[in-house]
Amino acid sequence: KQWYQRRVRGGDWGSYGRCSSRCGGGVMTANRRCNNPAPRRGGYECETDEGGDEKTAPCNEQECTGREPVDGNWGAWEDKPHCHRKNGECVRRRLRKCDSPRPSKGGDKCGDDYQMIENIFNPCDECGHHHH
Repeated sequence: KQWYQRRVRGGDWGSYGRCSSRCGGGVMTANRRCNNPAPRRGGYECETDEGGDEKTAPCNEQECTGREPVDGNWGAWEDKPHCHRKNGECVRRRLRKCDSPRPSKGGDKCGDDYQMIENIFNPCDECGHHHH
């Protein structure tokens, strides 16, 4: 007999995340977890209720004074990857920095100063270098 997960309502709400803004009115978001019951034995994940699986609340509605800390946010990944040879393999490296905006006045960093994706390409032509 096939076991189907009944449509679940009212999983717990997780806690609200960080406010999107330190002043001037931001929003914070909480998500509903699929745990009442959680799917098992191949049951389906929860379907989204009409009410949705996300709720928002206003936060930090006080006026901005201009002295608030500015939290850092990730910039875009570099357009042009940096390529170099390492042990005869071609390594393509792409960075993004915490510069959109940079943290200032004691605001939170992004976590790391930068994040990096590295891919190894063989042969090295994939990197756009045709030096032999």
